[in-house]
Order: sequence, then C-alpha cells, then structure tokens
Amino acid sequence: MGEKNHAMCSYLAIPEIFADFINGALFDGRSQIEEEDVMSYDGVYHEKVKDGNGEKIKLERTRDVVKGIAKGNKYAVVGVENQNKVHYAMPFRCMEYEVAEYIKQLRFIHKNYQKKERTTEEFLSKMSRDERLNPVVVIMFYHGTGEYEGCTDLYGMLELDGENAVYKEFITNYRMNLITLQDIKEEKFKTGLKQLIGVMKCSKDKNALQEYMEENFEEFSHMDEETFDTISVMVNQKDLIKYKKKCQNEEGMVNMCRAIEDIREEGIQAFIDLCKEFSVSKEEAISKLMQKLSIAHKKAAEYVNKYWE
Repeated sequence: MGEKNHAMCSYLAIPEIFADFINGALFDGRSQIEEEDVMSYDGVYHEKVKDGNGEKIKLERTRDVVKGIAKGNKYAVVGVENQNKVHYAMPFRCMEYEVAEYIKQLRFIHKNYQKKERTTEEFLSKMSRDERLNPVVVIMFYHGTGEYEGCTDLYGMLELDGENAVYKEFITNYRMNLITLQDIKEEKFKTGLKQLIGVMKCSKDKNALQEYMEENFEEFSHMDEETFDTISVMVNQKDLIKYKKKCQNEEGMVNMCRAIEDIREEGIQAFIDLCKEFSVSKEEAISKLMQKLSIAHKKAAEYVNKYWE
C-alpha cells in the first residue's frame, strides 16, 4: 500500500471521520449515521489457494477500512477501499470483497445451525426461511488528482461485443460504488475532512490553495492533529510535521497557517543567505524574491532587510 493510501486509511478508520465521510459522500451531508453507530470490525479474511506444488495454502487479505454500523436493532457492514491510482480490475475486487463478507456471515450461521433442530430445507440451506444476512456496502474512494478512467461495473470488464452479446442479458452486472475526489463537495463534511478534501482538490494550484486557506483561516489555524498529519502526507508536505509541536496549543490543536509560514520563512532565509554567499546585491535579492514568490516589492524588501544581517 502506498504512503498516501496508508495515510487515508488511517484517517478514515477514526469513527468520527468514517461517519462524516459516509454521510458526506453517500448521503449529501445528512447525518444518516453518527460516530457512536460506528463499530470496529474485523477486516481480515482468508481464502485457500493451491501453491505451485498443488498444496493448499491459506492466504490472508486485509481490507482498507471496514466498519460495522449498528443503528437501532439493525446492523450493516460498510467498507472503503482507497486508491490514488486507477485500478482497472476494481469492480471485480469490490465484488470479491462483498462476496467474502457474505460468506463470512453464512459460515457463522452454518456453524450455529449445527446446534439447532431443523427441517429438511433448513438442513439443506443451513439457514432458516426467515433468516437474513446483514447488508454489505463497499465504496471505492479514488483520491487521485486525475480523472478515473477505469470501468465502473462488471460489464465494463467483460468482452460482450460481437458473438458474446447474446449472453449479456443472462449475466448479472455488478456496479461499483465509485466516489472520486472531484465528485464530492467539501462543504458536505463537518469534521477535518472538509479541510482535507478542500486542500487536496486545489493542491496543484498554489494560488487556489492559498485562497482556500485564507477563506477558511479559522479552521486551518485551529486544526486537529490527525487532520494536520494527513494533509501533510496527502499534499506532499511532510516537512510540516517538523513544525507541528511548535504550532500546537495546550489542547493539541495545530495552527497549520503558522506552520506553513514558518516553512516559507525558513526557505526565504536560506535563499537570502545563499544570495549573500554569492555576493548578490540586496536589490537583486529583492528582485529575485519578487519573481520566485510573486510578492510585492515592499514585502520582498522586508524579508531581505530582516535576514540580511
């Protein structure tokens, strides 16, 4: 798993964040589930395959993020698979995860049925007529910056043209629940997800990023540590972590605006020191700062006068 996917998985595993993601991504921001509805769930499942010698071996697979949702007397299983690269076999992979979860439930029912009185039909089925499985939902969250160009259902993976077209009506299609970074609206979220998604959307445009942070100054100057850490990884600014403690208050909230400014000033100071080392004049250093940072003459002059001596 890549570093960005790992960071996103760790972040979404937080119950409050998971509930907010599901509400914002699936339910248009409505509070369909609450933090207290989110239960831990074993996201590991096993399958038996044959090795090169024909011997059966057990493989272990781990889901990205999977939670149980307990609301009232009902229970559902909801999982999120994170991708920052297009995965051309993702519909099958999501379908496989859903099936694996239903198999897990059926095995549990079958095991318990060995202890009960049962009819012939129940013996054959290993479950009663009225028994039901808990629904399973798998979401594929594509947080890459480009368009998702892969297919989004099973039909897209199958060769159904020409002579094969006659079989299409007899094949059950599987539609993948695809959520992309471009699809979701950051204003639908109530936690630090709002700032994370907003920053990720404009991370390639420095002016847009600066404008977004200025518009949401209060949130960025008072950010929870988990969101700060995740943003640092997702927008390739891991150097921010070094400034976290310095910009953290007693409640553990981090001023990301200050951390960014500290990095910026440290870089400016290093640049001015380099100008001095190569005998660049103050006027030329000011000019270069204006060009590199797109700042006014007055601000560039303030930086040069501050760090020249």
